[in-house]
Amino acid sequence: MRTMSYILPKSMRSTIVRNKIELTKAQENIEKLDIKVATTTDEVSQALNIVYEEYYKLGFTDYSRTGLYWTDHILKENSHLHVIKYQNKVIGTFTVIVRNGEKLPVEENGLKIPEKYINNCAEISLLAIHKKWRGKTGEILFPALVKLYNFCKQVNVEDLYIVFNPKHEIFYEDILLFDILKDYSSKIYCKQVNGAKGVLGHLNLYNALSKYKEIYEKKEQERNLYQFFVLSKYYTQKDIEVGTGKIVLRVINQAISKDLLSRNLYYETAA
Repeated sequence: MRTMSYILPKSMRSTIVRNKIELTKAQENIEKLDIKVATTTDEVSQALNIVYEEYYKLGFTDYSRTGLYWTDHILKENSHLHVIKYQNKVIGTFTVIVRNGEKLPVEENGLKIPEKYINNCAEISLLAIHKKWRGKTGEILFPALVKLYNFCKQVNVEDLYIVFNPKHEIFYEDILLFDILKDYSSKIYCKQVNGAKGVLGHLNLYNALSKYKEIYEKKEQERNLYQFFVLSKYYTQKDIEVGTGKIVLRVINQAISKDLLSRNLYYETAA
């Protein structure tokens, strides 16, 4: 699909891509999935393991005996780790990091947030889907995006940023209608993922729904992303606003302690 971006005019490419959207399965999953802010150490542990497995496979992180991936940003109380659960098992995760006195991860990679957006912006981080659901990513991701949108509105976020793998640029730009900040994207090599190249996307949530309405309202139901958003249970569902930094730190400390204990036992046995 990336080849398409180089050989077709953007308007033609966008039309083709949007006509390939299939929301039927995603709509069915709305009732099957439980998407919420994590509240238990087990939920957080499962989520960070999914991120680690995905990032390790892509070369974004080195091997870790803990089997978990985290960044310093998600240890703070301005981060809100969400889990996507199916039959009470975590199958995906994303974290919303609100800029509340603390800089966003993307600011460490060269972005200077405009002054007028300083107090009401956030970044999506550590978005990952379990490998068993990888072929059905859209079925899981679209419901999660509705939840993400609503949660950001709930905590008064207006401007949303995400740094993503360049191969997903068409999805974010043509389907989700993110603005691609190319001046910054050409300079982004993310410290958090072993220096991998990233593309920076921005979405103003105040205008997002009107943009979705303009593009999708007249499309058939299985391709109508606007209708999918406004009719979803996650569009109005409230969630807890307490940050998850403390519970994430507890999980990490437990994992490190367990790893150190196993190493000590190994050394004692070897001796």
